[in-house]
This record gives sequence, C-alpha cells and structure tokens, in this order.
Amino acid sequence: MARFRSLFRSRQIGRRGPKGRRLGFEALEGRKLLTGVAGDFNGDGFDDLAIGVPFDDVGPVRDAGAVEILYSGGVGGLSSTNDAYWHQDSPGIRGVAERGDRFGESLAAGDFNGDGFTDLAIGVPGQDNGAIVNAGTIHILYGSAAGLAAAGNQILRQGSADVRGVAQANDEFGTTLAAGDFNGDGRDDLAIGVPLENVDSIADAGVVQVLYGSATGLTGVNDDYWFQGAGDVQEAAEAGDRFGFTLATGDFDGNGRDDLAIGVPYEDVGALADAGVVQVLYGLSTGLSGGDDDLWRQGAAGILGAAAANDHFGFSLAAGDFDGNGRDDLAIGVPDEDVLSAANAGAVQVLYGTLAGTGLAAANNQYWRQGAAGVRGDLEAHDRFGLSLTAGDFDGDLRDDLAIGVPFEDVGTTVNAGVVQVLYGSATRLTAANDDYWQQGDAGVRGEGEAGDRFGTALLVGDFDGDGRHDLTIGVPLEDVGSIIDAGAVQVLYGSSTGLATGNDDYWDQNTTGVDGTAQSGDQFGFGLG
Repeated sequence: MARFRSLFRSRQIGRRGPKGRRLGFEALEGRKLLTGVAGDFNGDGFDDLAIGVPFDDVGPVRDAGAVEILYSGGVGGLSSTNDAYWHQDSPGIRGVAERGDRFGESLAAGDFNGDGFTDLAIGVPGQDNGAIVNAGTIHILYGSAAGLAAAGNQILRQGSADVRGVAQANDEFGTTLAAGDFNGDGRDDLAIGVPLENVDSIADAGVVQVLYGSATGLTGVNDDYWFQGAGDVQEAAEAGDRFGFTLATGDFDGNGRDDLAIGVPYEDVGALADAGVVQVLYGLSTGLSGGDDDLWRQGAAGILGAAAANDHFGFSLAAGDFDGNGRDDLAIGVPDEDVLSAANAGAVQVLYGTLAGTGLAAANNQYWRQGAAGVRGDLEAHDRFGLSLTAGDFDGDLRDDLAIGVPFEDVGTTVNAGVVQVLYGSATRLTAANDDYWQQGDAGVRGEGEAGDRFGTALLVGDFDGDGRHDLTIGVPLEDVGSIIDAGAVQVLYGSSTGLATGNDDYWDQNTTGVDGTAQSGDQFGFGLG
C-alpha cells in the first residue's frame, strides 16, 4: 500500500483572521485538512494515532495548538492508557506556545532516521519567525521504544538549518505534509507544501520543499525546492495557483521509490479559473525529479470529465493499489464539480499505475459520483463528495480500498451532518459492489448525527489492532461534546475479513476517560490526523 500522508484542511487559504483569533469552520472552509496513514511510534507492531487539535488553548494561550497521541493497546486496538499530549510548552520541546500558532494543524508520520520507529512531523503554519507573522515552522518528534520523545526533537523553518527559501509573512510553511522514501535509501523523506509562498513577485504561486532522511534524521542538505516552471516542472508559476495545496505519496511506476503527487486545485485551465490540475514528480535514486513529470487535468488525454471553472480538481488526493497489480494508483477529489444540475455535488477520479512501469496512465481511469454506477447516496447540490480521501486495505484482500469523505452531506433533514463512503478494490479496479455508507448513529456507528458536525472531514488509515487489515479513523472536528460547541471528536471503524465493521468501533474526544486535555469550545479535536 502507498505510504500516503496527505492533509485535508478546511481553512480558506489566503483568508486570515487577526493573529490568534479563533476562526470558525465557515470562515476556514475551502482549505485542506489531513488524511493519510498512521505510524508505529513505539515499534511494538501496532499502529498508533496522532490527533491534531490546532485550536486548543495551552493554558491562557489561545489557539496555540496541541497533538494528542493514542497508543495501541494491542489486539484490542487503540487505548488512552499511556497517551501523550504534546504542545510547544511541553518539557523538552523547542519553541514556545504562542497565540494562533496552530501547532498540529498538519501531521505526517514516517521513519526519517531509519531506526525502525515511526517519527512524527507536526506543522505549525501560524508560527511567527521573529517579526515575520505566520511564516510557519515544522516540529519533528522522533520515535523510540517508549514512543515519541522530546529528545532530539527538531524545529525546521525556511532559511535555517540549510532549509531553502526565505521566510515571508503569511507563507505558512508546513501547511501540508507528506512522507515517503523518494530516493529508496530506506529512510522516509518529508515533502512540505507552502501553497502561499510567493515565487519571485508572483503572489501565492506556491512551492513544495523536500527534506531528505538520514541516519540522524531529516536534513536540509541537498533539499529540494519545487515550483511550477522550475527544474523541468511543467506549467508556469501564476498568482494564486497554490502549488502544493495537497500532497500524496505512492510508488506509481513500481521502481521501489515513492513518487509525489501535488494538487494545484486553483490552477486555471485556459480561461477556466480554478479548474485545477495535479502534477506528479517521480522518485529516482537521487530523489525526486522534474524530468518526465505528469500533469493531469479533466478532459485531457483521455481523462474523463470536463474541466470547468471552480471545480478544484486535485483538492484532495489519496494513493493506493486498488487493483493489486503492484503499482500504486491515484484518487483525485473534485469536490466542487457540478454534476448534471447539482452544483458542487462533487466527484472523484482515479488514475491507475501501469504494469509497464511508466507511471500513471489515462487508460481505464474512473469517474465516481453519488447516485451513479452503483454508488450510494443521492446526487445533491453542495454535498462536495470527495472533499477528503484516504486509502487502505480494510478487508485484507491485498488490494487497497478508497474511503471518501462527504462532510457536507445532509442526513435526512440534518444539514451537513456528513457521511463517509467506501469503494472496495478488486482485480478489475475499484468497484461500488458492496460499497459502504457510514454515518453517525446508524448501523452501530457511535455518536449522533447533528447539523454541522461534518463527519468525515478528516480521514486516516492504520492497523491499530494488528490483524493485518487497515482500520479507518474519521475526524469530526465540529462535533459538539455535550454543550461544548465544536470541541471535536474522532471515530475509528475497524477492518475485518468483510471490510469495515462496527461493534468494536471507537469514539474519542478530550473528555473521554484517560485522554489528556479538556474539551473546549472551538478546539476542533480531530482537525488533523497522522
């Protein structure tokens, strides 16, 4: 399966409140949140879960942000026993918690030093760099037999520790993160999206930076700095493109090295504003290369669908081997696609990796939407099907399955309660046969679907009970906890031989017994997952 660590966030890029002001979800709508794959931080053979709480207050410091770690308890799955709660005022952690830092807004798990323990990259996009407001930083916590530890933690920012780029106000370095082994040396590397970076004088054109792993961890030595038009990368940097808005890693050409898919959902396609494109850089023994990179868009070279203004093709990405041919495939969210007369109903497109080893191809690509080809759900305006995506093998058949977040789906008369749909992999690609349709309070799923919960906002997979099947973590950051508005919750559905199942599903919030921290209004626990 692809080691995909991408993030779907829902704050509007380029739209900022005053420093430290808690921004409501409506104001933040349209920005990427995290989805991806969990890691084993203590090396016990069971995956653990990192939960971002970027609007958590640290003492009196509003919206400083925190990350909650739930460790697996073994075959029973996740447990709050020995959980950890990290923020920038934690003992031994570099940096200081400050108002509006949003520590934990983005997360990515990978083994950056190759010691067999998964490490955690934590984005802090609201961090000021001296007087440079919202320049952004990244923290790295390294894994050990005791789990994540403060010892040896790193803080990385542009213009320091050999990291390229110049810190600028509102760059928000670390907005998106993805981990993968791009050079095949056995250590994971870290791709960093900076979609609000100016390229020369081109505002918010966006860049992607890559720090490579080493025996001592991530290093800025020989790091990459990618943008459109640089190093043979197709297209030209343009104002507002936001290159790097979304990231996903997978081995699309089967050469044993991860490749990097980059979402550019605000790219204009001809005269079609914000139609969106996806670009792919392929991994070589020397790392990522811009030579022979792919550029994908709707309506081109056999791709289904037609590009239209404001479709935002590439808003979400997920990599997985859906047909089991040993090559990863790429699912692409188009959440603002108009379908028939339903505005912003949303769609998902899937490109398949070829046995020829040439990477992704248009041949046999798929186009999925609600209410067609056996997919459950009614076609409705503004559902935004595909706003979040993640891939994992939920039934253990050695083919990845695709989880699709539809957080704006109405459940009966309950507006924007949200659902998650699952398409299962097969030898002939993804299929809607026996697809899942999950919502709170139905078919054994815990919680109660409420207006505005937006169940499925964030998605992540991991094998928390060690049974060889992936489990699905679902972020519900706008869930009310009792009377505490938008405190947030996380739910876990466990895999089985027949796919995802209830019965032993988990429901976590900051008021759950044993979980550190306290549920507070607007915390949005579960906004990020890693």
